[in-house]
Amino acid sequence: MNKLSAAVIAGGMSKRYGSDKTLALLEGKPLISWAVDGARICGARIFVVSKDSGKFSFVKDVEFVEDKYDIQCPMVGIVTLFNHTTDDAFFIISADMPLFPFASVNTMYEAFKGFDAAVPDIGGRMYPCAAIYHRRTAAIFEKMLKEGDYKLMNAFDKLNVIKLGEDFFTPHDKNMTGFINANTPSDLEMIAKRKI
Repeated sequence: MNKLSAAVIAGGMSKRYGSDKTLALLEGKPLISWAVDGARICGARIFVVSKDSGKFSFVKDVEFVEDKYDIQCPMVGIVTLFNHTTDDAFFIISADMPLFPFASVNTMYEAFKGFDAAVPDIGGRMYPCAAIYHRRTAAIFEKMLKEGDYKLMNAFDKLNVIKLGEDFFTPHDKNMTGFINANTPSDLEMIAKRKI
C-alpha cells in the first residue's frame, strides 16, 4: 500500500443534480462517504475540500479543508489543497464518482512517478477529477485561475501528463462503471443499477 495522500473534491454547486449531490444516497450511504471510504486505500491522509465542511460532520477520520475562493470548480479545490498542505502529490477524486476503482490507485501512482499528473483516459474521454497531481501543478493552476480559465483539461498541454487507459482499470472495473459521474438523479439511478 502506498503513502499517497488523497482528497475528495466536494465543493461543486450541483446545478445539474438539483440538490447537493454529495449528500445524495446510494444504497443508503451518502456519495461523499463512498468517495472517502474508497480513498482510504491510499493509506495516508484523507482530505475533504469543500465550501462548507459542517454538512459533513458525519464523515470521520478525515481532514477538512475549507475552499476560500469565490469560484467553485475542481481546479480551485486542488489549489486550495496544495496551499493548505505540504504533500508532494495527491490522488484527487470527485465526490460524485462513488464506484471509481480505487484498487487501481496503487498502479496509477506507480505510473505517475516522474510526471506532473496521471489522468484516466477512457474511450477517448479524460477524467481530470479522478487523477493524481504533483505539487508543481499548483502554480500553473493558480495562473490559470487569475486568467479566468477554470478548466483542468486546458492545463494538460502545459503539463507532463501520462494518460492511463482502460487497461489500468479493467482488473478492478471491467465495465468501466466507476467512471460514471452522478451529475443528475438519473445518473445515480444508473450507477445503482450497474452496481448490482
